[in-house]
Amino acid sequence: MSVAAVAYSPEEQHTTVPKLTAGGGENVPIPYRFTKTQIDRAKERAEELGRLNGSITQGKSNIYGMLGEEIVAAFLGAGFENRKPQLYQYDLILPNGTTADVKTKKTTSTQTPRPHYTATVWNGNTSQRCDRYIFVRICTDLDKRMAWICGQLVKQEFYDTSVFYKKGQHDAENGYTVHADCHNIRIDLLRPVVAPNPWAGE
Repeated sequence: MSVAAVAYSPEEQHTTVPKLTAGGGENVPIPYRFTKTQIDRAKERAEELGRLNGSITQGKSNIYGMLGEEIVAAFLGAGFENRKPQLYQYDLILPNGTTADVKTKKTTSTQTPRPHYTATVWNGNTSQRCDRYIFVRICTDLDKRMAWICGQLVKQEFYDTSVFYKKGQHDAENGYTVHADCHNIRIDLLRPVVAPNPWAGE
């Protein structure tokens, strides 16, 4: 996919996410109400991963990432990747045999993510050998059991259409200064996740 270059002044460089064309600007997050069973499974998997990695917190900070995986797996009928070293490359095996890494963000909000909010892949994750990314947001008040499946993109399409931010650069559209090098794209520019076949038409 070819993407037209966007010209920035030095002051404007990487301060807003330009309207690129990955998903046509019409994607809408899908609300998802997760269950206590999914929370419990996510906590168990997070603690196990923490023990495997020697984490001081035994993986407690991994709960949201694991819950994001639980949500997408249930929504799409996907299987978990639990083998090493594959589990460091992708999270899920989709029904068509391709792989997905689930990227989850925490939020204190109970409102549907707005179109200009961003889906993010940290720059340290760019070498992961997955076929696509699927993006999720989860409300940190787990008692509310609220999440949103925000969209998906094939890995190469994501890097062709996302915007790279250096640590410390400011996203003026979202009022956020990034705390690590990352790649961002607006949620409305993702492709929708349509169960059970989000990759139809590619």
